[in-house]
Amino acid sequence: MLDSILATEGDSQDVGRLRDRALIGVMTYLLARVSAACALDIEDHFLASHRRNLRLEEKGGKELTLLFCHKLGEHLGAYIGKIELTGEEGVPLFSISEQVQGADRAAPHPRKHAADGEAPGRRREF
Repeated sequence: MLDSILATEGDSQDVGRLRDRALIGVMTYLLARVSAACALDIEDHFLASHRRNLRLEEKGGKELTLLFCHKLGEHLGAYIGKIELTGEEGVPLFSISEQVQGADRAAPHPRKHAADGEAPGRRREF
């Protein structure tokens, strides 16, 4: 399924497709929630004892450190290698911009919090 995101060899240079494949891979192989996967920073991907790990922040602020398989490593490696994020801290791993350069790189996926608007299911009174 994930390999079908890159339909042709020419598309492998498209950063958006590499990002999508890596993001879907994190959610598929690690069974991560969407919000946990989107909240990953570059320093959450690291090596420990010659194994690749991802540190996810789950509900309630719990941190999970998970090992992952070589296939997910290939997807993440292709994406991180293309956007050249190695060694930077505080930078979101999955940005919303197709151009992941300069100031655009620091824009994480937008999240709607209950405090930002009305609670779902409540009616507004005029």
